[in-house]
Amino acid sequence: MPPISIDPLFAEVAEILKEYPNPIHVEGFTDDQYISTDEFPSNWELSAARAASIVRILELNGVEPHRMAAVGFGEYQPVRDNGTEDGRRINRRAVIVVSRDRKTQRVVAAFGSQQVSEDAVSSVLVEDRATPADMERVETEDGKVIFRRKVPRNELEVDRLTQPITTPVETEQ
Repeated sequence: MPPISIDPLFAEVAEILKEYPNPIHVEGFTDDQYISTDEFPSNWELSAARAASIVRILELNGVEPHRMAAVGFGEYQPVRDNGTEDGRRINRRAVIVVSRDRKTQRVVAAFGSQQVSEDAVSSVLVEDRATPADMERVETEDGKVIFRRKVPRNELEVDRLTQPITTPVETEQ
């Protein structure tokens, strides 16, 4: 496993996340390029290691480990065409999913954050005794559809969590 260094970006994310009790699910992904090394026999291991390293960094920065899970999806959920270098670069990614409750975390763990369907959300609603009226359908800027509660249970500072974090870049003079 490569050494874990404390990235200032992840330190800042951890500062935000450790204030809340919400479950955190980190997903790792790869491109479709073949890999077979002692350290990473396949893209499954590489994607899982990618997610686990972020979980470790968050833990080192004070996020409670019992709130977190890491999962690797390998090359099987690309968001761009793997036929180009730019597409492969974008597919080598990690996603940090902050769940509102344990039941939502289980749905995301079973399907992946990009694969959660209206049916999966509906089953969570039934188990949670919420009604479909408690949910709203939201279209993202890139045309995807997500579902969220109209009034979240745990009031997160959504604006703070969704704004890009700018880290000053040091330059040599």
